[in-house]
Amino acid sequence: AWGCNGRGQCGQPASVDCARPRRVDSLGDTRIGAVAAGGAHSAGIDAGGRVWCWGNDAAAPQRLKMPAEEAPRGIRAHLRRGKPLALKVACGFAHTAAAATTGAVYLWDGELRPRVVRLPGESVVSLCASRYTTYAVTGTGLLYSWSEHWHTNHTPKPTLVRGMRSVARVAAPEQHCA
Repeated sequence: AWGCNGRGQCGQPASVDCARPRRVDSLGDTRIGAVAAGGAHSAGIDAGGRVWCWGNDAAAPQRLKMPAEEAPRGIRAHLRRGKPLALKVACGFAHTAAAATTGAVYLWDGELRPRVVRLPGESVVSLCASRYTTYAVTGTGLLYSWSEHWHTNHTPKPTLVRGMRSVARVAAPEQHCA
């Protein structure tokens, strides 16, 4: 990673100059296959589908935990399904979003406590985050968005972006979407 590193978003102590690309040594042998950069942090997905986040003044990369899915009714509690794996990751100004194998989107803020957003009957094929908004494209080509409000127990509600059909990808840097 390289560029502004004032909060450790390049995976180095904030005092380290990152004018040129530098390896994120604190990840050790962890291989990152997908990466995203946000306002003051970065995130990546390792080969095992786990999400890692660094920056926001953290001393080292932290693995973000996705909670295990609950077993459906009628199945014994000890036969719970495993934890979902991340497929895509996106970073906003101060939040991270990951699309999981379950079709759900998991969101984390600086507290690293996950919240889950479900798109009814849809799987996510493209994901991005702008300053305070997250966008998801579904397998059926629909585009959803939701704003981030970091209040206790708040779960964002996805809103269908009307007039958009057959969407394949979405991008949203700071304050607009394409």
